Amino acid sequence: NMGVQRPPSTPPGFERGPDQGKRMQRDRERQAEAAAREAAFQAWRKDSEPRYREWLERQRMQRNLEVQRQAIVEEKRRQAREQQRQYGVAAMRECVEGEKARRREQAQRARKEMRRREEKAEEARHRAVRLQNEELMRRHRQHADALAYAVRIYKAMCLEELRIRVPLAH
Repeated sequence: NMGVQRPPSTPPGFERGPDQGKRMQRDRERQAEAAAREAAFQAWRKDSEPRYREWLERQRMQRNLEVQRQAIVEEKRRQAREQQRQYGVAAMRECVEGEKARRREQAQRARKEMRRREEKAEEARHRAVRLQNEELMRRHRQHADALAYAVRIYKAMCLEELRIRVPLAH
């Protein structure tokens, strides 16, 4: 077991030795300092507590005042809005009659316009139908003419062939 180090049985800094008395002395001094600090803090707190309470109270009062002021402003605003609304309602009421008349007139105009459009559409439809019929007739005639022409040619060819095949005595 070479090179294996055992941990010391006491943590470092706590070995019993010639300086142990000094360490205890230092601990006592530290404790005394801490106690003195605590006492000073308590004294300061006792002294400044009433002032702190007073300051808190002042803050609270200021907040309350602010809230009241806010409430007053809000109320004024609300009243102004309500008044505006009432003015608006009155104005609307005045406006509505004229609006109704105008709307009636508008509706009449719209109906007239609609009728005119419908008539125009109807006319256009009729025209389209007429044109379509004319076109159909034209095509029909064309086809009929073409057919007649074809028939005539066919007949002529047949006759020609007959004339070739059956020479008639002149």
